[in-house]
Amino acid sequence: MKRISINLLPFFLVIALILVWTGTALADNNISLKKRIEQLENDIVELKSLLKQQIGQKEEKKVTTELAEKVDIPVKSGFALTKKGFRITPYGKIKLDMAYNDSRAHPGNRDFVFWAKSETNGNNGDNEFGFTARETRLGFELTGPEYNGVKTKGVVEIDFYGADGDERKAEPMLRHAFMELKFPSFKLLAGQTWDVISPLNPSTCNYSVNWLMGNIGYRRPQVRFSKDFSMGENSSLSTRFAVSLTGNQDLNIADVEDGKDKGFPSVQGRIGYRAEINGKNMEFGLSGHYGEEDIDTKYIGHEKDYKSWSANIDMVFPVWGNLVFKGEAFIGENLDTYLGGIGQGVNIVTEEEVGSIGGWGQLTWIASKKLKFNAGAGIDNPENGDLNGMDRASNKVYYVNLFYRIIPPVTLGLEYMRVDTGYKNYPDGDCDRIQASLIKYF
Repeated sequence: MKRISINLLPFFLVIALILVWTGTALADNNISLKKRIEQLENDIVELKSLLKQQIGQKEEKKVTTELAEKVDIPVKSGFALTKKGFRITPYGKIKLDMAYNDSRAHPGNRDFVFWAKSETNGNNGDNEFGFTARETRLGFELTGPEYNGVKTKGVVEIDFYGADGDERKAEPMLRHAFMELKFPSFKLLAGQTWDVISPLNPSTCNYSVNWLMGNIGYRRPQVRFSKDFSMGENSSLSTRFAVSLTGNQDLNIADVEDGKDKGFPSVQGRIGYRAEINGKNMEFGLSGHYGEEDIDTKYIGHEKDYKSWSANIDMVFPVWGNLVFKGEAFIGENLDTYLGGIGQGVNIVTEEEVGSIGGWGQLTWIASKKLKFNAGAGIDNPENGDLNGMDRASNKVYYVNLFYRIIPPVTLGLEYMRVDTGYKNYPDGDCDRIQASLIKYF
């Protein structure tokens, strides 16, 4: 037995050496494998962070695009400045408008139309032709890193319709300047942006998008609360509530705006329902506002309060294929600062609010990726009993246009518009308008 053990000793030594070598190799492989696993874990963390950032950018881009659709600017984020989680994305457009009016329209010195002037004093047939680049817009979207589940965003946007005067010396006008905090379950906005009420705009070459012709709602400083509720896989309910500036008029020339003089702000609210029909979105909304103005003794001899209110509906509906309808309707009183009542809010003579009813509708046909057609009409119809002689009693608009994308960033717009304005106890007015627009988006 001893001899067998001695003879087997070299065999056991070889086995031992193999085991030692194998163990060392396995240990080295284990260390290497551990390092590779740690590297993979780090890579996964980085990929998750990058994916989360990209998703966040897509969400922010979607919000910006929704804002852009309101002002007809297709925002692109091809260029942006990014530093330590903060991102600044410029956007905007350069727009040249050329317009011919066969009769005088208001405001004549700003190259867009609110209403036609009465056919008196040679206004009928007194044609006009103008060029302007004042609708050129510059904007910046600012997004920041997420803090404890809260996403932040800001938007600043201007155009050059700031004041009357020489077209070659146009002044900037602040359109949007707001910050938005997006919490996991709601959003809070503070700053100047679109009214909550009547959130849609028609697609027109005319800068004023049918304001005072049936389309109400403008931009103003506000604090807004928004919350959405899921109603299923393809539908949702949205709620908006805002406290906002009442207006900017000073009828009593008291060096303070009538809305501010009242001592408390206006309130606005909207509830909307969105659903998917044949793969396209349908939306229906109800909205309204209430505020008051205070007109002091300097103008009317005594102090009096005036109410401003509206009730509104809005709708976007896919009719068939690439044909889409959208429109709004309103009723209310003292709507001049909301661009209703054809700019007439309070009748100082009778000391009553001017009531008005109106709306607009538009059909859009997307013929191709490059070509889009629009046809629409609108009306703003103040209550005749609230008006004085020669006041504007009705304002109607009819229009057709097309937008053709010459190359991806450049679009040509062509539009025919007819404006019929009625006056109380005064000759009516009408204006046929032909407009061409060349737009470079960025």
